[in-house]
Amino acid sequence: MQSRMRQGPALADEEQARHPAPRPRIPRESFMSSRRLLQCLTPALLTACITLVPQPDVIDLAGDWAIRLPTPPGPGAQPSISFDTSLRLISGYDGCNRFHGAYRIQDGQLYAPSLASTRMACLDPARQQLERQLFPLFAHGATLERLPGQPTTLLLRNAQLNVELRLEAMDTPR
Repeated sequence: MQSRMRQGPALADEEQARHPAPRPRIPRESFMSSRRLLQCLTPALLTACITLVPQPDVIDLAGDWAIRLPTPPGPGAQPSISFDTSLRLISGYDGCNRFHGAYRIQDGQLYAPSLASTRMACLDPARQQLERQLFPLFAHGATLERLPGQPTTLLLRNAQLNVELRLEAMDTPR
């Protein structure tokens, strides 16, 4: 009988080795919440690993700008452009008509392809010329340049269209 008892515990250990007790299961809800947490934290962790490269100086467009024409326009309101940089909106007056719409800056170019405008008759040749240049300039893109030594002056240029507009800040220090 004693030999059987000795085999009893040994057999029990051997039986346990062949058929281990089942591992405790993690509830599905706990697994899903851990997965969600990992999904939320991954972008933050990846962002923390990125080295930020300083961006080149971006020209501040915010505010009101007077459009300076090569030939001064006749009497009347001065042509101007206003930029709302928080909403990415542009509005202005070309000397004959008011315009407004959204703009974007892409690859160093300013684009405003969908400007809405009033359609008043324009008799002043200088204002007519501006009106003919302004919409294609914004539709096809314009480079932005700040003139050296003139912090309140901007140039909008499009070499393909052979168009250049000079903007000067209106009553706002820049």
